[in-house]
Amino acid sequence: MGTELDALSAFAAALVGGGVEFVTAFPGSPTTKLALHLERNAAELGIEFRWAINENVALSQAFGAAMGGRGAVALMKHVGVNVASDALQVMGVVHGLAAPLLLIEGADAKPGSSQSAQDNRSLYASSPQLLVLGPSGVGEILTLVAEGCAISAAAGMLVVIRGDARCFAAGACSPGSARPSKKIVARPFERWPARGWALATSARTYGHHLEQRRAVFERLRPWIEQRRAEYGLDGQLHLAVVVAAHLGPEIAAAIRARRLPYMRLTVEHPLPEAALLELAGRVQELVVLEECTPTLERALGFLAHRAGLRTKVVGRSALGDRRPIGRLDPDALAELLTALERRCPPGRRARELAEREPKRSDSADAVDPVAVLEDLPDQLERERLALDGARPASGFVPTDPRQAIFAVLRELAPETFIATDPGVTGVLALAGHQCDVKMHMGGAVAIAAGWSRARARAQGCLAVAVVGDTNLPHSEWLGLLDAAAHNDDLLIVVADNGASEMTQQIVTSRLTPERTRASLEAAGIPCEVATATTNPADWWAAMLRDAAHAPGPRLVWLEGL
Repeated sequence: MGTELDALSAFAAALVGGGVEFVTAFPGSPTTKLALHLERNAAELGIEFRWAINENVALSQAFGAAMGGRGAVALMKHVGVNVASDALQVMGVVHGLAAPLLLIEGADAKPGSSQSAQDNRSLYASSPQLLVLGPSGVGEILTLVAEGCAISAAAGMLVVIRGDARCFAAGACSPGSARPSKKIVARPFERWPARGWALATSARTYGHHLEQRRAVFERLRPWIEQRRAEYGLDGQLHLAVVVAAHLGPEIAAAIRARRLPYMRLTVEHPLPEAALLELAGRVQELVVLEECTPTLERALGFLAHRAGLRTKVVGRSALGDRRPIGRLDPDALAELLTALERRCPPGRRARELAEREPKRSDSADAVDPVAVLEDLPDQLERERLALDGARPASGFVPTDPRQAIFAVLRELAPETFIATDPGVTGVLALAGHQCDVKMHMGGAVAIAAGWSRARARAQGCLAVAVVGDTNLPHSEWLGLLDAAAHNDDLLIVVADNGASEMTQQIVTSRLTPERTRASLEAAGIPCEVATATTNPADWWAAMLRDAAHAPGPRLVWLEGL
């Protein structure tokens, strides 16, 4: 990659070094240039790149690949997160994935090429409770993306990398001064289906997942506290600036040129609360610089209030910038810094000439984020077994044909992976490991396709997606079209009971089964139809066995459920 790295090459180097082999994306500025770079250089980098039909499909495919043991990334812009939000709410809270999984989001606070300046920081910090890293500049990209991959692998959880146009357009620098000096290798989890249990979020498990996330963050807190840079923060201060992670070192350099003391964050969530509260206790005013919504300002105000501090927390609006959205371009930044200078007389400004950077991974006192998670897999397994013992999942009754269907599916290949939608069929299939994963509506086909790509080089592997007749038109359709476009090796089974079993047998708007199958066949997905029974020697089971050996995406429609 030459003697210097720009942002795109730095991302590529950090991702490949972090174990990523599968990249899926939906185009949208400012992430498009990174996606194109990865697409053009896929062979050299040793990755598989593919464009997805939308952002939900992209994230779901990446999730499936990670379940299959292949490090994966989904790229999208900030408004694309809306399309992936249902997936994010469930995939974001689970642990134990068999390989790193990253979501790289391109923010657009101006907005420059988007219909809105949507700020997703509050979304990430709400129920998904995601770790969100905000690199800006080549050095931080190399370090934070590598550490994000390592943490993702060690905890088996989704990690978000959030950048903006500054991040993806960062200029070239010598990698020697920026590249982490040691490679962090995390303990891998076993892939599915060898894990022997189903990964799912449900009313039974969602709170359990969030409690586990809280415990993971407690382990990571010492590392999070070190992921900050400081300038001029010694002693009692009249004022200090907190620079949001997405603003990066360029904005910090402009603040430093005015000799204004600051703390610059590199993690968007969770915040380094101990460091921020310690600083808040030594200043009269804590001034927050961020773009778009006052998310960080509100969070710091809450922290100070909860701690009983009287420190005044103010943001851009208090400095005269009352724009509800917008980037801090040079003119806007200069006006803010001039207002800050008026609030911080010369005698109370910083004396330091250099910024104290975040701890490097090779520093003697640096916290190794992988080391603090070393025994996490054993803890997660103990807690899963305890939950299953206290609140076991309900399964099918013996007279339900679906029990026979899943038994036949599991035996179709030496290694069969089964993804389901969150309808009643998927919920009941969790018991006894009849399926491997149940996430969100619109995820079954794409998750199975991602797992299929992860195991493409292995022999005797089969990916299966089981979807209901209600969920099929609701949100699985695009995953089917994407699988057809990429000719994924995938068996889709439609469990048709003619209504929405989970919601009082309501029949939602849909095409007739005949028209639906005709549409799918026109898209290149061959379809077969059979009536399911409880007898695995009947014709429907033979049809599934035949379909298991067919190439490409193929569908078996089972009626009578």
